[in-house]
Amino acid sequence: MEDLIILKTAICCMACDGTINEEEVKILHDSLKNDFDLDIIQSEIVSFNSMGKQYLKEYINSLCEYKNKHDLHIKILNTAVKMIKADQEVEYAEIKYFKLIFNTLGIEPQFVLDNISDIDEDWVEEDFGETKEEAYNKFFSSVTVPSMNIDIKTEFVNNNQDSL
Repeated sequence: MEDLIILKTAICCMACDGTINEEEVKILHDSLKNDFDLDIIQSEIVSFNSMGKQYLKEYINSLCEYKNKHDLHIKILNTAVKMIKADQEVEYAEIKYFKLIFNTLGIEPQFVLDNISDIDEDWVEEDFGETKEEAYNKFFSSVTVPSMNIDIKTEFVNNNQDSL
């Protein structure tokens, strides 16, 4: 179950900015194919597509189960950063989602800065005058969730054929 949270982190962070791009799909496949059977990855994509925004909400809510697992926190946050930075553009929505992740895990900002490389301080700064619940509600009232029209196995086959 703990490994599955890493896969869900990757999927949610791919979608939280409202778009899915090729670099994210490549990282999803290349980073996780050693840890997950491609059928499991595809099954999660199908779940995401059928649930949409609810998938992102359930993921955030499920993080409460992992509050005291610091090694897992680092894996979750590193996966989130990798997916957020995959397209070389960091959107405001992605930073807001990242904040929801670490706040739900109950992690202090300094822990994040000390253990996660390649992030700016604004990724962990508290939003002025906004409670965690307000941040959650605001994010989910404004986010547009794309559909992932990908077959992870086909994408992999196509990528391999292109390099031949």
